Amino acid sequence: MNFDNLLEQVYLQDQLNEGFLKKYVLPAAAAVGLGGGIGHYNATHNQPQQQSIVEPADTKPVTAKPVPSDPKPVVSKPAEDLYITNDLIKFIENIEVRPSEKFANSFTAYWDYDQYSIGYGTKATPDEVKNNKSITKEQAHDRLITELDGHKKRVISALSSSKLTLSTNQIRALISFDYNTGLGRKAILRSSSPQQLARYMSSIVFAGGKKLPGLQRRRAEELVQFTGWTSQKVKDKYF
Repeated sequence: MNFDNLLEQVYLQDQLNEGFLKKYVLPAAAAVGLGGGIGHYNATHNQPQQQSIVEPADTKPVTAKPVPSDPKPVVSKPAEDLYITNDLIKFIENIEVRPSEKFANSFTAYWDYDQYSIGYGTKATPDEVKNNKSITKEQAHDRLITELDGHKKRVISALSSSKLTLSTNQIRALISFDYNTGLGRKAILRSSSPQQLARYMSSIVFAGGKKLPGLQRRRAEELVQFTGWTSQKVKDKYF
């Protein structure tokens, strides 16, 4: 076999290999999903061409925001009592405090017709009376709120035993009245209407057998809240 015949056989074998690859191998690879995995066939050089790899675009690193190690707790403000409001507390404090202690930061016991009182009209302890011990303004405020809560319960309990239906403002006025006189329950149970109850309240202006202007002013202010009238109308009606 001469050299030309040898080249011709090599060329024919090469053509056969290329035909076999195109006809059988590549379709079979594509059928099982391997077409891209073996590369694209180069008929000229009989070598697969590698697919180019696309590098991801440069991205900026994401920095997480620091979390406070000790966040401040959220403190919710306690809800105001429906009946013992700040306005009612201030009203009683202003009317109960002795003129000599109106701007004081501490209070001492004093005789109050039938008991020793201290601060805003609350009952003084034997130790406070005997040893002339004082309490702070804050202590007097806390004592008042504690006692008002007891009078609120007395008023609501009496109302549950009566046929009266009173508004929130009328109940507030009765809490002040009961705190001052202790007659709230009696006033409720002996009255068949809010009007009769108001009339009874207006009559409690005596202490020590005497009609006191201070008590009359207090009843008038309580009746303003109880009736919703002006001060002048209350004065004309009851006093």
